[in-house]
Amino acid sequence: MGADAPPADDDDDAGDDESRPLTRARADDGALALAPQRTLSVCSAATTLMKNQVGCSLLSLPSGMGAADGTGFVPALGLCALLAIIAGRTLYMLGDAARATGASDMASLASVTLGARSSALINLLVLMFSLIADIMLICFIVELICSSVPLTRGQALLGVTTTVLTPLALRHDLSGLRFSSCGGMAAVAFTVVVVVLRSLDGSYADGTFRDPACASPALGSALAQPSAMRISWGTFVLFSMLSSAYTAHYNAVRMYAELADPSPGRLAAVCALGVGGAALANALVMTAGYATFGAHAHGLILSDYAPHDRLAQAARAATLLSILALHPLTFTGLRDAVLAALKGSRLGDAAARSRLVWSALSLGMLAAEAGVSLVAPDVGIIVSFLGALLSSLLVYVVPAAIHLARLAQARQQDGDKLAPVARRWAACASTALAWAIGAMGCASALAGTVATYFEMIDGRTPVGCHARSAMI
Repeated sequence: MGADAPPADDDDDAGDDESRPLTRARADDGALALAPQRTLSVCSAATTLMKNQVGCSLLSLPSGMGAADGTGFVPALGLCALLAIIAGRTLYMLGDAARATGASDMASLASVTLGARSSALINLLVLMFSLIADIMLICFIVELICSSVPLTRGQALLGVTTTVLTPLALRHDLSGLRFSSCGGMAAVAFTVVVVVLRSLDGSYADGTFRDPACASPALGSALAQPSAMRISWGTFVLFSMLSSAYTAHYNAVRMYAELADPSPGRLAAVCALGVGGAALANALVMTAGYATFGAHAHGLILSDYAPHDRLAQAARAATLLSILALHPLTFTGLRDAVLAALKGSRLGDAAARSRLVWSALSLGMLAAEAGVSLVAPDVGIIVSFLGALLSSLLVYVVPAAIHLARLAQARQQDGDKLAPVARRWAACASTALAWAIGAMGCASALAGTVATYFEMIDGRTPVGCHARSAMI
């Protein structure tokens, strides 16, 4: 189009960027224009990605090492590193697919690569996972507040929703959450330091906080469990928890769409830094917490520290800040899935064009989450099994399927043209890797479901505690 036809240009831009992140831009009718907003630096994107992965899952890993007869430090650290590498690779798969297709959310990427029906299914997976994670996060937030301040659940929920969650939920894009993500990661770093310090200073050498008189034979046997190389049935529990500890893939496409000066190299840097930082935090808390409490480690490791341990009290407060910073990230994934599901409807079109409608929809979703968390604070076994299943599908199976579809499309475009030998070998290796990751994702989903069932039957951990904390 020429410069003498600006209305046509505007319409074309709006159509091309139909699913781009929302930005504040004044149109003639006061609508909210849709346009790409590439403002995330590599550092900001990596920090946001790191915070998106590190939540309550971090604090549940020591109990995973202690499940059944326990898992040794060497296999546990090996699993932590291996699954981090695979999760980083699948994040890159999604970002690279977004680069090749121009998609700006998971639903549009799946539609371009896998078709409309598969896109609807994947969008439903993202919606369900994000909704469950959001509800569980609100439950944890309210419980942490009520344990520190004499408030009812309703009072705590109303206060935190109106003062913190609502302003963050009305942020249009991930770049607007970079400061809260930085604050959340600072809180995570403090918690990691506390757990490691308490492991090294001997304060809980007998399982109690500087109070040998409270030690018991049961605590002594629990503390004797840690080993270097042990592999037991509990290793499957740890595998399931680590498999879902790197879940941020529902925001991967949006993150690439907002990355400034996007390129494969910058995308790789974001994935490496974001997943690498999360893996380091997971490894430190997992091993230090298990070394401190052994088989006595509970679903959330901070609950094992003495109530009068001042550092542990500060770590609990830091955990509250960390979870508050995580909620808007999962809420963004949920809102994107809802908008994708409403696309083409009157409400979806209105939300895409009007800032007022978009905000009202966001507030309605947040209110619905808060209401569900208030009347059903513990959805128990449903969340346990869904968490084990959905996280594995989103982290491993969906990225592998999208990558395989992209490779198939590339082969069709090449037609009868003979590609260079190196390119053919690279395509074969990439195909084999994607199939292996997809198969591992199915195995992870099965292992997580079985592990959750046996944890419930065993009764050592409250129903679903591992799965609920691992998924967020």
